[in-house]
Amino acid sequence: MMPYRLFFSLLLLAALGLAPPATAGTLPEAQAAAADGRYADAIDVLRPLADAGDPDAQTYLGGLLITGLGQPRDLARAFELFEKAAAKGQPFAQYNLGLMHARGDGLPRSDIKAVEWYDKAAEQRLVPAMTQFGLSLLYGLGTQKNAKEAAIWLERSAKAGDVEAQNQLGILLAVGDQVPADRTGAYVWFLLAAKGGLKTAWENGERLKPQLNDSERTKAERVASDWRPSTDALSN
Repeated sequence: MMPYRLFFSLLLLAALGLAPPATAGTLPEAQAAAADGRYADAIDVLRPLADAGDPDAQTYLGGLLITGLGQPRDLARAFELFEKAAAKGQPFAQYNLGLMHARGDGLPRSDIKAVEWYDKAAEQRLVPAMTQFGLSLLYGLGTQKNAKEAAIWLERSAKAGDVEAQNQLGILLAVGDQVPADRTGAYVWFLLAAKGGLKTAWENGERLKPQLNDSERTKAERVASDWRPSTDALSN
């Protein structure tokens, strides 16, 4: 079963930003309150903004409601808020709807509906959405299996630094399923994902390592050492 990582309110702190300076009744004020752990205060600020139709506020409030920060969890209200924001093109809301459908959070599980929302958010180059969309294509969850197309989305996300995408891309390249096999390239992605803290990537790298000669291992280790996340893949 593919992993689903919560990507709700806490990550929105970084994604939506804490600037400009907060003033009363604004989204930055709510973000600042949440950053300080004052979730109830954040909710008080967010409610009127969400009611007024602000898609970012709707998404942020939905994130707090689904994680139970500041008040008891309210999956139905969170889903309603995400739907409203997603209809306006808010990528985090679209991604969160995908997660709710995939996990069955307060509604019947549906991989078909999940992948539809992942697709919309991925088209806006939201990194975790690209990863989940790629995984959906890879494993045929809610859509037809397509390893070649999955590799495209996973590579975009991997280049942006997503460790799950890096690991999965490494597996694809190591196996050569509908994409040219590249054991050296696979080892690079395993090294990067392992460096990012993904234990399974380290294990995958250790299994692949004996299949590489000294030159291939040295090259992969040098590439991984020099590698830096790139946003280039997010614009194409």
